[in-house]
Amino acid sequence: MTHSQLGEGALWRPVSRRSVLRGGTGLAGVFMLGSTGALLEACSNASNSSSGSPAKKTLTYGAWQAPDTLDPATTGLAATSRIITQVFDTLLYQLAGETKLLPGLATSWEVSPDAKLYTLKLRTGVKFHDGTPFDAKAVQFTFDRIVNPQTKALSALGALGPYSHSTVVDDHTIQIAFDSPYAPFLNVLSQVILAPVSPTAVQKYGQDFGSHPVGTGPFMVKDYAQRDHVTLVRNPDYNWAPAFYGQNGPAALESIKWRIIPEDATRMGTLQTGEADVIEYLVPQSVAQFKSNSKYKVQLIDAPGSPRVIMINVTKPPTDDLAVRQAMLYAVDQKTIVNVLFKDVYKPASSPLEPPTLGYDASIANMYTADPTKAAQLLDGAGWKMGSGGIRQKNGVALKPLFINIANDQFDQIAQIVQADLRKVGIDLQLQNESEPTVFSTYNQGPQNFSEIFYWFNDPSLLYSLYHSSQIAHGFNWGHYSNPQVDELLVRGGATPDPAQRVTIYQQAQQQIMKDAVIMPIQSKRTVMALNASIDGMRFTSITYPLLYATKWK
Repeated sequence: MTHSQLGEGALWRPVSRRSVLRGGTGLAGVFMLGSTGALLEACSNASNSSSGSPAKKTLTYGAWQAPDTLDPATTGLAATSRIITQVFDTLLYQLAGETKLLPGLATSWEVSPDAKLYTLKLRTGVKFHDGTPFDAKAVQFTFDRIVNPQTKALSALGALGPYSHSTVVDDHTIQIAFDSPYAPFLNVLSQVILAPVSPTAVQKYGQDFGSHPVGTGPFMVKDYAQRDHVTLVRNPDYNWAPAFYGQNGPAALESIKWRIIPEDATRMGTLQTGEADVIEYLVPQSVAQFKSNSKYKVQLIDAPGSPRVIMINVTKPPTDDLAVRQAMLYAVDQKTIVNVLFKDVYKPASSPLEPPTLGYDASIANMYTADPTKAAQLLDGAGWKMGSGGIRQKNGVALKPLFINIANDQFDQIAQIVQADLRKVGIDLQLQNESEPTVFSTYNQGPQNFSEIFYWFNDPSLLYSLYHSSQIAHGFNWGHYSNPQVDELLVRGGATPDPAQRVTIYQQAQQQIMKDAVIMPIQSKRTVMALNASIDGMRFTSITYPLLYATKWK
């Protein structure tokens, strides 16, 4: 996950409440994102005469991170979801900057008054890539597989919340029952981690389904070379595109080559040489360069979820002391980090949620502003006195917290600036790298004082995954944070259908999390990509994953 990416599904077990709405537009924003929306910026001075040929039918996508699998149920990475969004259709859709839910493989839906029973009407005439008919049994199979312990589902398991069972009403009607009210469900149905999979293919490939994924989407996986590339080819039978595209039939592109190019300079270079047509994670220092060149377009898209934060372990000395954690937040200047490293391409973060997310609380933005003097006062008051070499000590022990940083996760420079800021107030931060996936279990075990995470999600219920005490051992609560008041708020927020009430609940939770100094918010996250100016028709999901069905060369 690095970005928790692990974090696409909220690992969650809720309790209590209601709501009823029906129809193809259904909960048009009822459980949705806040009004801020996503900022979509397409910067180009291009004309139709740039380098792409009208006859070109292929596209090369330069990705910075390799997928962990191609199985929606078992992935924990946004890197995977970006790829498989082309392979699997979702039951519902939600587009970048919008709060409305749109029909996908589900054409309409109803929600019971207690938000414990959801009824979906399914699209007819749809087939998986292997010819298996898409129907209610396939949806039931998908959900039951996710909750089966043998599947070892990750983000998808959390996204299903307090799932109880599914009932096939008829071939194209399914009811999904939950043990307790589950308000976020329609939102998460727009995410690819809950996309229907072919029962036939799962039974054929078993645990190797992640290397042979079969969905209903506009593209099929031709080959998958781990840590190198994934080749997608057009599904010739595709004839059930979501209505928002305004077109139907097979995709415009014949194939997509998804190349894994982790080195920033190499990835930038492939766009300039024409070896790639789209590159993601455009480094901030290069944004102005690509913007000013008419051969390229730059996309800057704000995303909901959790910003990039440092989680602070509240159980491991010395960060088990609230005063020490608060001092750290005052010591670090996020604005300087963002200005120096990111050239204003990203924004400083100050909250557990991103502004486009329902429930974002702007009132806590100034709870901790850079103030080294106040940081020093807090440390003095907690008994940490300045010692030799400018490092504070208490009872003969130096103030040396440990930051286990995720290797190759674009956080090294941030960690170094945080280390320098803390050093100014007498904290000697130790930096250590560990690679995926072992770093995640390390974080759960808790030898670190600092861990890093960010989280792509279109509902505030993601806070359950990050801060509920049940998520310490196996979830994403790497701060090992346990606060009964926050636990209760997070359960109640996920079980309350009314959006206004949810906002109040999640704002209370955020305020307490920040009072407890459980995280050090660093920067907002964004999709930042550059592409050949002759590429047209690219859309994005609400959590800014590309939708390439209608993408074409001018």
